Amino acid sequence: MNAPLTVYKASAGSGKTFTLTIEYIKLLIKDPLSYKQILAVTFTNKATEEMKMRILSQLYGLSRLLPDSNAYLEIIKKDTELSEEQIRQRSSLALGYLIHNYSYFQIQTIDTFFQGVLNNLARELDLTAKLRVTLNDEQLKERAVDRLIEELDPKNKVLKWVLDLLEENQEENKAWNVISELKSFGKNIFSDLYKQNEKQLSSFLEDENKVKEFKNTLIKAKKEAIEKLDKSVTAFFDILNESGLDISDFKNGARGVPSYFLTLQKQEYTKTNFPTKTALNGLTSSDAWISKGGEEKKPYLRSLVEQRFMPLLNGVESMRVPLTKTILSVTLTLQHLNKLRLLSNIEKKVHEINNENNQFLLSDTQILLNSMIEESDSPFLFEKIGTRLEHIMIDEFQDTSTTQWKNFKILLNECLSHAESSNLIVGDVKQSIYRWRNGDWKLLNNIDQEFNHSEEVLDIKNLTTNYRSSRNIITFNNAFFYSLVKTEAGILHEISEKEEQQLQSAYDDVAQLVPKNKPNKGYVQIEFLKKEVYEEETLPQTKAIIQDLLDKGAQPKDIAIIHRKNDKLQEIANYLMNEMPHLHFVSSEAFKIHSSSAVNIIIKALKFLVNNDDKLALAELVQTYQTEVLQTKDIDSLMVENRDSLENLLPKSFYINIDELRELALLNLIETIFNAFSLDTLKEQTSYVCTFYDKVNEFITDNGSNLPLFLNQWEDDLYNTTISTEQLDGITLITIHRCKGLEYKHVIMPFCDWKLKQDATMLFKTPEAPFSLIPILPIYNSRSKMMNTIFESQYIEEYSQTIVDNLNMLYVAFTRACDSLFVISCANQSILYRASSIQAAMINIKDQLPNCTIIDELDKEDCYFKFEYGKLEVEAVQKEDEKSMNIFKTPIIPHQIDIKNYAEKASFLQSNKSNEYLKGEETKSKQQQYIELGQVLHKIFSQIKKKEDIAAAIEKLDYEGVIDNKKINKENLQNLIYKRFENPIVEEWFSDKWTVFNECAILSVDPTTNSVIKRRPDRVIYDGDQMIVIDFKFGSPKDIYIQQIENYMTLLKEMGYKKIKGYLWFVYSNNIKEVK
Repeated sequence: MNAPLTVYKASAGSGKTFTLTIEYIKLLIKDPLSYKQILAVTFTNKATEEMKMRILSQLYGLSRLLPDSNAYLEIIKKDTELSEEQIRQRSSLALGYLIHNYSYFQIQTIDTFFQGVLNNLARELDLTAKLRVTLNDEQLKERAVDRLIEELDPKNKVLKWVLDLLEENQEENKAWNVISELKSFGKNIFSDLYKQNEKQLSSFLEDENKVKEFKNTLIKAKKEAIEKLDKSVTAFFDILNESGLDISDFKNGARGVPSYFLTLQKQEYTKTNFPTKTALNGLTSSDAWISKGGEEKKPYLRSLVEQRFMPLLNGVESMRVPLTKTILSVTLTLQHLNKLRLLSNIEKKVHEINNENNQFLLSDTQILLNSMIEESDSPFLFEKIGTRLEHIMIDEFQDTSTTQWKNFKILLNECLSHAESSNLIVGDVKQSIYRWRNGDWKLLNNIDQEFNHSEEVLDIKNLTTNYRSSRNIITFNNAFFYSLVKTEAGILHEISEKEEQQLQSAYDDVAQLVPKNKPNKGYVQIEFLKKEVYEEETLPQTKAIIQDLLDKGAQPKDIAIIHRKNDKLQEIANYLMNEMPHLHFVSSEAFKIHSSSAVNIIIKALKFLVNNDDKLALAELVQTYQTEVLQTKDIDSLMVENRDSLENLLPKSFYINIDELRELALLNLIETIFNAFSLDTLKEQTSYVCTFYDKVNEFITDNGSNLPLFLNQWEDDLYNTTISTEQLDGITLITIHRCKGLEYKHVIMPFCDWKLKQDATMLFKTPEAPFSLIPILPIYNSRSKMMNTIFESQYIEEYSQTIVDNLNMLYVAFTRACDSLFVISCANQSILYRASSIQAAMINIKDQLPNCTIIDELDKEDCYFKFEYGKLEVEAVQKEDEKSMNIFKTPIIPHQIDIKNYAEKASFLQSNKSNEYLKGEETKSKQQQYIELGQVLHKIFSQIKKKEDIAAAIEKLDYEGVIDNKKINKENLQNLIYKRFENPIVEEWFSDKWTVFNECAILSVDPTTNSVIKRRPDRVIYDGDQMIVIDFKFGSPKDIYIQQIENYMTLLKEMGYKKIKGYLWFVYSNNIKEVK
């Protein structure tokens, strides 16, 4: 890399990972110790893992000159001008350094990197050491809105704002469920735009005087604008009256030029086709005003038109656009002001919840860092990273947000200033599909504008050869996307040439080259089904395609079904699992835990436990248990027969112990339900149940064992959790967002007709005064609302971004295919759907691909249309390649396990006799006997609070098998303990005057490591005034015992207790030592 920064624009399948690996290894070959100064970031954990393994495996291959590293070797030899032996030696050195200093191997996600920086900035940011980072923005937003609604008060203005929103929805015929709408537009608080303006917005909204003044200013501006337009209308009618004229005296009457003033009179500023072409002609031509024969009736009409009416029309038209813009903008702003206030209140509730739970949103990291770092602060940031970077590599740059780029640019500029720095940016604008996560593809599209003297700094290279797909698929995609981009660019041209140019620039490199040695293979099939049968025929057609591929020899693992939406993917999965039960299906998105019979029974049982008067919950539980577990056929009859005692149809161990079950901790309760209902007998439930348990544990960590809250969270979002089945050998079901970076031999895209524009309330900037006193405003993204306002240019930009988003979605999906691509869409669909533009593109490309086959024509209404290109061929299954000599390429062989949960028959401890037997001890020393006796005594003391508890504690241990030695029998124990209790101090400790804490943990934080330390004194007693801490000892005195008591006393003092005493009780000698 000659320039300090190389930018690779890497189209799909063009060897991006190969290129990144080469560039990273070249740096290590030049200096095997340079790994400490290289930072490589990407956007997913999977990508970082893949990148690390690729580098390690190739270093290993190069160090041993293995055949499967020859491609890397040849390029590195050419670029570094080093010999094979030199490369081998340096690769070996670099590999050794990396393995032994793995923590310095800095290939990580962008979030992980900046989270590390944030941790190092904890003191400057006033963040606590044990702050938990949370990723679940969605769940937090839901809880914040719920809390906002729960805390509504008639005296609170928030209630009025909610009611205003309800009224607005009624007027616009929207849904009445404002809570759902609040949750929908509440997600805007996590956008970069909101976070960047949060402080200014909060400061403004909290000052009622400022808000009032702002509203008054806007109302005044609107009023003045309307008055000016009304004044011109008045002037028009005054001239009419003075001249004795009527509207009918003009050409075409009310439909002619006077329609201009009539429309203004009605304040219909957004009326379609206003002003009319006739009215605009009246600006320059008196003939537009005067009809034939009009001058004969009114000889003075032309002079009146030319001298008074035309100047009036020109005057008002010259100011109409800015005045109506002000009127419409004020109306829109005031209409959404309360919505902005609600958004601000949701954000406050989020902060409340975070503070209560001592947590921090990962999505806040970038903004927080950005607020601290100025362009001149790169040394400060490098200091906090803990190392000096020389080389930075950024992968998937098209998904980088503006804020992330601002933070990274500081580091990158510092590296660019170093003499030997080599930096890398890799991305593809055409694969930018994460704008909803603040990704900004225009950063890559306009990367040359980001640096001064970019011609000296930047070396932009295009990777245009597709090594992934077969020749016919590459040829088809080249023609298809060229046609589709041309269609979409034409749409943009009508509203913004600037946005059209951005699109054209993004897809400049869409046509890919085909490697010379690629044979003429590959198959593409695009089907448009008739509207009336589209929904019902798509799934059977998908099944038929799968079966055809399998019949021709395709392996299930080589087939992928791709769709944009999770819910549609689940519908496809359910259908295929029912229709093709002999096949495995693999997905981390399509299989939801709420579809599990076992999980459903657990949830229904939990709901019944919360309210056992809920007959509906009982009936649902009985029905699910009887049909799924017991396989009862005539369940309806059975339930009718037992309608007055449905609980008898549940497992006896469940319904007779309901009161006891309610006392159990959440996790124990779920395990008990699992066993009581014999859920282990249900087949293929293991993955669902394990995922469910994971979610339960996560919930308990955050919220404790709160059953009602858990059920609320289940209804909010937990029910929608997906299970991961990625290791199975089966047909993959995957969303477009998840499949980026992956490849499959055969790709099927059913229901390829998603809606292009999702209407929603979004945040927009307020670009000019006086509106800019509020930096942002939430507005329903609608052409009719936003055109002809101060937000018009932003609407156009958002519209064009939506076009690119949808184009990129299709590009990512189509370019996953290696050997065959199948698409099923809907014929003659509305232009609001993706199918419409695909159909338009297909019409154009059929002439560019002369060997394609077309069945039927597209110009018939609701017709059937099928496009084929190439021939469907499935390569015979190849024998497994010879095992690689590269240890990093050793395949992982999955081991199928069946997890069973066995009921606990009894709670027991191992007896002393059996312990001896297992240890194989023939005899025991007297010292060992004392140790065992001490253990038993310690257990007894941990279970008694006062003297009267001794007998019961001994009986319990005897029952559990602990006391099973003739030398440690009940009578001996009881005599020994009562003898020790003759000591008045001991007797006092075990009297009923104390509040007792037996073996309760005291938690503290180690200031050095920030780890939690748990200390557990044997007995702490408290009478409301004095606190006494006691440790029982059964050996000889040691200094460490005194230190333990001192630590306990210090901790209790830090907890706020004043009078504290500490004692060591040596039980065998009955000696008590006070620790001061």
